[in-house]
Amino acid sequence: MTKVLLLTNDFSLKKLVDLTLIYSGFTVHTAGRSEEAWNLLDQVKFNFVMIDYRLSENTGLVFYKSLRQLSLNLPVLMIGEGDFDAFMLKDLSIDNYDFILKPFKFRELKVKINSLLKMNTQSDEIVCYGELKIDLRKHLVSIKDKIMQLGKMEMRILVLLAKKAGNIVDPKTIKKLIEDEDNIPTMTSFYYVSKLSKKMKSFSGEALEIVLIRNQGYILKLRT
Repeated sequence: MTKVLLLTNDFSLKKLVDLTLIYSGFTVHTAGRSEEAWNLLDQVKFNFVMIDYRLSENTGLVFYKSLRQLSLNLPVLMIGEGDFDAFMLKDLSIDNYDFILKPFKFRELKVKINSLLKMNTQSDEIVCYGELKIDLRKHLVSIKDKIMQLGKMEMRILVLLAKKAGNIVDPKTIKKLIEDEDNIPTMTSFYYVSKLSKKMKSFSGEALEIVLIRNQGYILKLRT
């Protein structure tokens, strides 16, 4: 089932999106503030995100740019109005992105979403963090001109760290990931992270490092 994150505090817009997408078989999660949206992104694997350009506590543009800075390459449909002009469209027009202007009709919204989803058929297979590129389908990791192959569990942990992009990942989160992949884990999260850390250091030298923050967790640091 296609899962959608809608970031808006506009009740009328929320009602319209719910009517359109839920009727079409989508699951819609709504956040009224960017903090709520980040929490949902940590908990749910979304197929795409809809962002209301104007939010009371922050603009949708700031949230959108934060997504891209954190290398979250989710498809985004920006919902604009009046001042969402040609300059803004040019600034935002990249892969996995489209926009729609208020007021819009059910059919127009569905066409935009279907187009965006088709555009992004490989988004779940590639994760990027700076010069680091992770190809989940081929189990390959590349940085600059170097390429390395990792095991399934190592790939999952590296993707988790890369998606956090410079933020600390709690060991409990990694433990849950391991348990989800293996019903009876034979090794601890510390074992897997340590093994991955050694491989990454040997592979990338000083360019990429997994750092242990005492009593907090792990952080992936990229040095350019």
